Formats: sequence, structure tokens, C-alpha cells
Amino acid sequence: MASMIQFNEDGSLKIPEHMLKDKQKEKESIILRRVQINRNNPAIAHLRIEIPEGTNISNEILKYYKEIEGKKFPSVNHNIKRVDNQTIIIEVKEGSWKMYSLLDYLIDYFKHKLEKNESVVVRGSWDKFDSDFHF
Repeated sequence: MASMIQFNEDGSLKIPEHMLKDKQKEKESIILRRVQINRNNPAIAHLRIEIPEGTNISNEILKYYKEIEGKKFPSVNHNIKRVDNQTIIIEVKEGSWKMYSLLDYLIDYFKHKLEKNESVVVRGSWDKFDSDFHF
């Protein structure tokens, strides 16, 4: 049975309780966000790690990155930079067909490492290379 749309007294849309809980959980979570920078050739994507206020884990994330840097998909040129205390970006310097494999691996790796002590949410999407491409 579909739920009915409800409105607050001021006429604004009433957000269902489960959505409010999800939104609150996201505010308290580390977000691993897929970001598509360029979808044309060369395709470029980043992994943006967003850390909630009051959480001091950025040095740990940098340490995790150093542990695996160059071990998987070494042909993909990438680096990590801290934008501020709440934001870290893993940049891929040049798009390549292994770029998305690396970024997916990093999402899985960070999610596994960080979920031991923190709530982690994965958001966003990226456009992978055209599956109709032929050599």
C-alpha cells in the first residue's frame, strides 16, 4: 500500500520518519562519495571522503592510503590530498580503463577499514566506459 504525501502546518512537505533517520545517520557518517569530473575522453573521476564534524580520522585515512598505494592497479596515476580536516580527495591524474577498478577497490578498502569504528555511507556514481567499445 502506497503511503500518502503529508504536509506540515506551514505547507511544506513532511519528510517521513525513516528518511529523517537516514539523513541524520548520514550527517554522523563518513561518506565515500564517487565524483565524476569528466565523462568525455579522458574520463576522470575522484573519490571524495567526507568526514563529519568532530571526527578526527583524516590522518588514519592518509595512513590507510599509504599502506596500499601502488599495490593495486599500479598503472593508474593517482594521489591523495587533504582539502581540509573534513575532506580528503583521491585524484586520478589521467583517465584509464583501470581507473574505475582502482576507485571501486579503494571504496571497498576504506569501507572495510573504517566500518570497524565509524559509520560509513557510500554515495554518488560515475559513468564507466562505454560497454559497446570494441578493439
